[in-house]
Amino acid sequence: MLKSRMTGVWLVVAIGLGLSAGCKKTDPTSAPPNQQMDFGTAPQFDAESGPHAAGKKAMMASGCFRCHAVNGARASGAPGGPPGGMMGGRGPDLGKAGRDSEHTVAWLAEFIKNPRSKKPEARMPPQEGRLSDGDLKAIAEYLASLK
Repeated sequence: MLKSRMTGVWLVVAIGLGLSAGCKKTDPTSAPPNQQMDFGTAPQFDAESGPHAAGKKAMMASGCFRCHAVNGARASGAPGGPPGGMMGGRGPDLGKAGRDSEHTVAWLAEFIKNPRSKKPEARMPPQEGRLSDGDLKAIAEYLASLK
């Protein structure tokens, strides 16, 4: 009976290896335009347009995208490496940060400086001293606009 179990295990391993060896990764841009493949890549963050471009650029420069996205979008070229960054994107998506009426520009600025001052269980590290006052205000204004 032990021999038949081992044979079954090896058979599963062999089939698994054979299937994975036969699979090819396809470049989504190589498919015909009407058959483009979507591998679940996150949309890219637009930091150049809109009334809050200064806040968007400050978020990119300060490394917010190491942990966060905005409506699923990640910033390419932002500090912290590839989308998902060092923390693997574990922070909340900030796309609706301003929806809560409590999240005013002042509240958000204070939260960014010292998250535990507003939420004692917050895992975000304090950013006080890491951002200029202008960048902090621009980021808070941008986040407050996100409904």
